[in-house]
Amino acid sequence: MSEIFRAGIVSLPKGQREAAAAIGLRTSQTFRLVLVPQAVRIMLPALISQLVTILKETSLGFIIGYTELLRSGRVAVEYLGGQYAIPVYTLIAVIYLLVNISLSNLARRIDR
Repeated sequence: MSEIFRAGIVSLPKGQREAAAAIGLRTSQTFRLVLVPQAVRIMLPALISQLVTILKETSLGFIIGYTELLRSGRVAVEYLGGQYAIPVYTLIAVIYLLVNISLSNLARRIDR
């Protein structure tokens, strides 16, 4: 993620930073008011793509409740009985896929 931020800031023309200095902005003001707003538009597709990857492969799923969803499914199977294991876990997989597909579609729309 930090590499995406760095690349976004570095990709801006030097003239942007020089123009901000010419009108008397401090370094923090230059970043906040001039560079970051422009860089965000450049970085957004890569950031969203990286967030989709993080959701799929790391513990971000735990933060948004993926683990809780699995735990709830396990509790439901224990409560309902073993014959409902496949439908419950299939539903959980469908929910997980819908979240990922939605994020991927959002990334594609923003990229356009």
